[in-house]
Amino acid sequence: MTFEDNILDAGQMRDNSEYRPNIVEYTVEGITRLGHYIIDHIARYVLLIFFVYLFEAIGTDLGNLALLCYIPYFLYYPLMEFYFGKTIGKILTKSTVVSKDGGKITFGQAVGRSLCRLIPFNSFSFLGASAIGWHDRISKTRVVSDTFFEYHRKYD
Repeated sequence: MTFEDNILDAGQMRDNSEYRPNIVEYTVEGITRLGHYIIDHIARYVLLIFFVYLFEAIGTDLGNLALLCYIPYFLYYPLMEFYFGKTIGKILTKSTVVSKDGGKITFGQAVGRSLCRLIPFNSFSFLGASAIGWHDRISKTRVVSDTFFEYHRKYD
């Protein structure tokens, strides 16, 4: 047996068992998650400005601006992640939110992720080696690179 015989092609297993893409292999890194955070904050502020102008145009009193700030928050994350599996930050970084088993997330999981983002210090939960935040763990979701789906389709 030569050295080259030990090299496996992508998707091959030594014991000839079928390869299944592992979601952990495709979980995005912490720096990518930081990119999501920054880009999505900018997108939410643009949405907030849109709502402020909209409410001013229709003559609504903006006395409770703090409450108005949560409207884009609870529209942006759950709707984008449920319907598209992505926010604008995830689109730009080629990442997708999936359930822990690799499937599409439910609307409950999307809402749960948004509510868990309100946990104090949630942003610091990505400082570990795994880059899986509390809002991922609690809602049983993961953020994976889009290449996960290329390999997943290949082996389904």
